[in-house]
Amino acid sequence: VVGGGNDDGERCNNSFESRNSFASMMMMMMMMWPSLLLYSVAWVRAEEACVELVLGDSFGDGWNGGFYTVSSSLDGAVVARGALDNGFTETDLLCLADGCYRLKVTAAEAWASEISWSLGGGGSLSGGAPAEVEFRKTQNQVVEATCDVVPSSLPTAHPAGEAEQQQVFLYATASCSVKECVVDATFDVTALEDFVVAADLTIALDGDLGLPRERAFIRLNGADAGVCGDEFARDCERRTCSDSFEQRDVTDELLTGGGALVVSFEITPSVDAYCGGDDFYALKADLTLALRVSTTRQPTVGPTMSSAPTSLVSPRTLRASAACFEDGCGVTVKFDTSSFAHHVASAALEIDLAGDLNFLTEDAEVAINGDFAGTCGEDFQSEFYSYYGLGRSGPDCVERRCTLFDGRDVTNAVREGTLVVAVDASSEVHALCGGGGDHPPSSAPAYALRVDAALVVQVSETRFPTPGPTLTPAPSTLTDTSPRTVVASVRCYRSDEPCAVELDTSTFAAFVADAEIHVDLEGDLGDGNHEYVQVAVDGVVRGTCGEDFSTDCLRQPCADSYNVTQEARRGALVVGVAPSADVDAICPSGDGLFALEAVVTLVATLAGTTFPTPGPTVTPAPTAAPFTVPTIWSPRSFDATATCFDDGCVANATFDTSPFAGAIARGALTVDLGGDFRELSEFAEIGINGEDFGTCGEDFTAEDCGEERCFDSRDVTAAASTGSLVVSFALSPNVHAFCGSDLHAMHARATLVVWLSETSLPTSSPTNTLPTPLPTSSPAPSASPPPSASPVPTPIPTSGLSTFRELEAALENDATTEEKRVDGVIVFERQLELTSTTRRLSGDAVFDGHFNTSLLALRDAALTLEDVTLQRGRGTYGGCVTASTSQLILVRVTAKNCVALYGGAFFFETSTLVAFDSVFSSNEAVIDGGVVDLRAFSIFDASRCRFISNAASLIGGVAGVAVLESSSSFTATESSFDGNSATWGGIAYVSASSSFSVLNSSFESNAALEAADLIFLTSAATVQLYNTTLRDHRGIALWCSGTGTAYAALLDLDLSERLLLDENCVLFLYQSNNNGTKAFRDEVIRNNVVDLASAGVNFLQWSYPCRSGQWSADGIEHGDTDEYHDGNGRTIDQNDPFCDDDPETFGFPDCGASCQTCPGGKYLPFTLNRYLHLGEASCTDCPVGRFLEDDGSTGRWWLHDDDGDCVECPPGKFSWEPGSEYCIDCESGTYSSEAAATFCSFVDPGFFLANASSRPASCPPGTFSVGGSDSCTPCDVGEFQQEPEQASCKACPSPMTTTGKGKTHCDACIQSYFWNTLYWEDDFDQGEIGNGTQCVKCCTRCEDICDHDDEECVKCDEDGSVLETLDVRRGWWRASRQSLKVYECWYDLSCRGGRSIDESDQCHSGHVGALCGACAEGHDYEIS
Repeated sequence: VVGGGNDDGERCNNSFESRNSFASMMMMMMMMWPSLLLYSVAWVRAEEACVELVLGDSFGDGWNGGFYTVSSSLDGAVVARGALDNGFTETDLLCLADGCYRLKVTAAEAWASEISWSLGGGGSLSGGAPAEVEFRKTQNQVVEATCDVVPSSLPTAHPAGEAEQQQVFLYATASCSVKECVVDATFDVTALEDFVVAADLTIALDGDLGLPRERAFIRLNGADAGVCGDEFARDCERRTCSDSFEQRDVTDELLTGGGALVVSFEITPSVDAYCGGDDFYALKADLTLALRVSTTRQPTVGPTMSSAPTSLVSPRTLRASAACFEDGCGVTVKFDTSSFAHHVASAALEIDLAGDLNFLTEDAEVAINGDFAGTCGEDFQSEFYSYYGLGRSGPDCVERRCTLFDGRDVTNAVREGTLVVAVDASSEVHALCGGGGDHPPSSAPAYALRVDAALVVQVSETRFPTPGPTLTPAPSTLTDTSPRTVVASVRCYRSDEPCAVELDTSTFAAFVADAEIHVDLEGDLGDGNHEYVQVAVDGVVRGTCGEDFSTDCLRQPCADSYNVTQEARRGALVVGVAPSADVDAICPSGDGLFALEAVVTLVATLAGTTFPTPGPTVTPAPTAAPFTVPTIWSPRSFDATATCFDDGCVANATFDTSPFAGAIARGALTVDLGGDFRELSEFAEIGINGEDFGTCGEDFTAEDCGEERCFDSRDVTAAASTGSLVVSFALSPNVHAFCGSDLHAMHARATLVVWLSETSLPTSSPTNTLPTPLPTSSPAPSASPPPSASPVPTPIPTSGLSTFRELEAALENDATTEEKRVDGVIVFERQLELTSTTRRLSGDAVFDGHFNTSLLALRDAALTLEDVTLQRGRGTYGGCVTASTSQLILVRVTAKNCVALYGGAFFFETSTLVAFDSVFSSNEAVIDGGVVDLRAFSIFDASRCRFISNAASLIGGVAGVAVLESSSSFTATESSFDGNSATWGGIAYVSASSSFSVLNSSFESNAALEAADLIFLTSAATVQLYNTTLRDHRGIALWCSGTGTAYAALLDLDLSERLLLDENCVLFLYQSNNNGTKAFRDEVIRNNVVDLASAGVNFLQWSYPCRSGQWSADGIEHGDTDEYHDGNGRTIDQNDPFCDDDPETFGFPDCGASCQTCPGGKYLPFTLNRYLHLGEASCTDCPVGRFLEDDGSTGRWWLHDDDGDCVECPPGKFSWEPGSEYCIDCESGTYSSEAAATFCSFVDPGFFLANASSRPASCPPGTFSVGGSDSCTPCDVGEFQQEPEQASCKACPSPMTTTGKGKTHCDACIQSYFWNTLYWEDDFDQGEIGNGTQCVKCCTRCEDICDHDDEECVKCDEDGSVLETLDVRRGWWRASRQSLKVYECWYDLSCRGGRSIDESDQCHSGHVGALCGACAEGHDYEIS
């Protein structure tokens, strides 16, 4: 209370109606509008500070959804809001500090003409709707005016002193109605922060705080501050926390918290909710903050927002809880965010529910600030009970996270200052939890629904700017000179290029008096000086940012701002950001990974007249190397709608992209659809420019007529580039017209975002030149898109399979590729079957069976799933997947809420399941195996996996996680098993020679109704537990019945953990920690029949079996026998029948011998069975084709601990004997082309071997080889080979031969013959060359062409003579190269002969003509 206060603790009413109390008015103003105190020195009385706002409606039915808001002109904060709910008139009292405000009246479109309003006495201001007016308030008068600049400080007439200090009291409360709650109470005094002299806090508590262990832990701005309540003597009585919180000085906490003080209360589990009458509560807290404030600003103030105050820095978590106690009841929780609403960067809501939520019909509807937001609880349990006609069972009253509210974005709601979450249970949710229900009885009544909500807020260090309205440029004067804000952002998808944004200032450029830009960055900027960004304005580097960031992928502001007055006056400016080389694309988003995102905010101060009125002095930009602005890919967004009003109708939404079609670099389409869509038979077929684009609506989960997203940024680049994009919607016949007041069947809203390629901007702009933007209505630019060499952002990845039909086609019909991408929620219409195929599916996708069908069936198939969620599948065998002789690999997969009779999630026969980094949660089997049922030699290997709250639920249900039968095996490494349950075997039921092994893992809070909280083993089954923690198991952890063997080593056990064995079962327990001691106690194993001394418990010793890869005479690596004892005081060796202190007497081995490593070529896998480490013979030989080189002499056991240590022989080598230490090189003429060869193969004839590690190559035609050759031999002269891979060559038939070696056919004649080309060309084709016998006629005897048989007219003294080049003897002549007749000349001396047939060459000088029988010109024939 300002100026005194109530000493008796009585609180003042802070409602609007308390007008006569100066204290209550001051309290109200500080709590609701604390920022007003910064702008007014005169603290006036309430009745002098209020003005009337008269609301009217001419029809008398109120404003029909219309409303008004009053906001501060200084910072945009809303200080009042209201409406005329009913009637003709109503008066609201606005109690405001003196200053400037903006009144905005918004009306429902249909009834705007009925609305009227009047503000101030005598109707100083009045109007209708819609309306927006700015006014100044002075005392109780208002006038229409423009706001002045905010004063920077409170004026003061003289220094502060005690006389000028006043007392202010602030109050807050916090309460919770459930156990183990955490609640906050917040004081926001940011308006008074700089005037606070001192602050004292007093806390009073009321609740179940009557015992020393019942207390509340208190934190101030997140720091531990003490406890309260343990000193209280009685429950449910309000008392002051006298020790630590009665007038506790919290001045430092308040000032270092930036004017905010958050007081958190966390109660211990023993504090129950049973105080009160109708509304039971566990804790109530009343807080009083007493402030001593001065009318002058204090010299010492807390840090600014940029220096990270405690409570206004991200993240900030608020919690609230509530419960209701009647069937079908509802609760409301409220979060007050008014103290930091203007600094909210993002906010996420988490809701956990507990109650009677066991069936699909038992759920709760959730509303956020009055708007329906979804449902919760229907997926907590399955509906298999009614499906199988079984009775009701299952874990009611267990708190679980709502699927739709696990990080739900509520940023806009939180920025309003208040977040109200209403949760209404369905009528079938009954009050049966707590009290006499399933929880331990208490005096509290049974509840139907309990809500625990958490609000996680990312708070910005600076206030979010409010964009100014878009202005039409005034010709010479500007009436509205309020600051203008322009915000733009850009995302860089590649780490090796800069990117840029354009800020449009053309609407106010002529009036810019001063302008500056602020840059916020998000990206790979967490590595100091190596990762930073250069910032440039119009091509000139202005500075760097990011080198001081410490966290990757978190938006943070740059320390420097940049004056851009001159650039803003040009009408537009380009801000470029260039990341350093170390900035990589690692930050996730819906578009894929990006390297950098920049948000640029320009704030311009405007003058009333245009410049050249001198603006502020601008510091010149620093000299730096020019910044090359990259090609701008400027996104533009366009909206279109389509509505139709008949059952099964058709409608179109059209985009005209012709003005810029030639410049579209990328186009993305988003479609939101509303209408009668809730069933699988209700959908819309969507087409793009006449081409099928998919379907939408069949997987909608909201109520009918609600809007949901179909396609999110689907690639439509090609269609948009045609100049027109037509999106057509064709409804199925079951979509009916009954939505909305207009009774429409469908309403679609489509958004097209296009990235346009423009030419590169210059590195600096002339002073008076405006950048030319891409026209929005002119024809498409003639310039073609930039060349491929220009840097461009990485395109948004095309989304993958997103509907059931697409997935069905890809898995069952499409055999083109093995790997597919999947995206979004895919609702399964039926089980998809993979047979004799291999597939890989990856992506951010959810496979949802909606409890209607099992998801996948594998038959002789191999499937890999990566980053996929499997949920709500239902089947008889395997709710998610059933497999036969198949393999399934899971990588970062979540399998949850799947239900089946056998194998809640998976049913495997003779199949293998391998899982990495996966989660198996809330799966349920009616009979066997909450997660998996393994049969007939099946295998499940899990690494780094979590098994949470899985169950086999019915009476007699077996194994919360896994059932193993018929020699199957389950191995889990670095995994956890928490909260799983069954009737028999909370984790596993192992039988029929199967094995269950867990290494380096943990078990916690698992349970079985009848036996074995962890593992039930029988029928020659084996269990191994190594380096594993057991916690919080109330029953028997390990239960063996019949025959079975359990090995346990390095167990971390509580004393409460129990292991139980029948007489026919054997337990080997090594080096297990019993409450931190080295000696064993009886508490380790509790059983009325079997205890530590019984014969059924063998080798209880501190010694340990030889580790993997090692052996010893008794299989044991012994410890110090003098130090370690069993529970009966006997030494280790006395417990061991293989050991004796005097081996010479009894002939037993020396148990003190250490273990030895297996020799080369051998290994010994991990086992806790000592008998498998007895002697060197226990080592296993590496199989043939493999070797292990290490000889074991160095003791490197880890080189011999697994068959994977046996290395495959490389190509060119082989190993034919098991247990090889090395591989043998292939001999000459032999080879092994594959790894792990057991022999080398002989090279066949017709092949040759380049090296022993590759396959033999074929000998080509014209060559041959014998077996074992390393090369091919060319065919000799006179031989040929037309075929490849031959062992010999063929001889040419006489009189044929070849012109050389390596011939594929006979191509010449022997001596005395010539090759008759004319015969060849006339009678044979090329393909007959290879068979020489058919070409013998090509060889003609030389004498056969002489015109005298007894003469020799040509010379054929060598092989290879050819018709065209026959050597004609002297005195003979032929007409041409193709002549087959040679004539004797009349006169020997006239014919020269030779190989040429030219007349000048055949005839001697002076002779011409046939047979050279004529004389050339100038010659005569001499007869002698």
